[in-house]
Amino acid sequence: MAGGSAPEICTTLCGLYDSIPNTLTSLSFRGPPSSYMLDDLDMWIEKANNPRWLPNLKHTSFDLDLPNVLDDADWSQDLKEKLDDKPFTLLLVLGKRGHHMGVAGCHHIQQRLDSAFERTSVVSDER
Repeated sequence: MAGGSAPEICTTLCGLYDSIPNTLTSLSFRGPPSSYMLDDLDMWIEKANNPRWLPNLKHTSFDLDLPNVLDDADWSQDLKEKLDDKPFTLLLVLGKRGHHMGVAGCHHIQQRLDSAFERTSVVSDER
């Protein structure tokens, strides 16, 4: 998700999940986060929970300018929490489908993902 004003971004990218061809193998989200993007991530998460959505997708990456936004006083605490949770949730769902994930500019999200998959691996190994 690249630059532009928030309404312009939403007009261009909101709902994109329904227009992506099933043959897509790699998807990258890149750019500044916005409240519009956060609202739209709910539907991305819902779509990602369906294994028939983008069945050939093998790599997903996020490159968001989170450190600067999380330190910005103009963002409410609620939006900052969503900014931390929604990309994590989307990547976690896709990771459970066997995707390779990359996270740039969001090291704490990468650490949370690593920890979540480490716990899953330990539980699987114990069975």
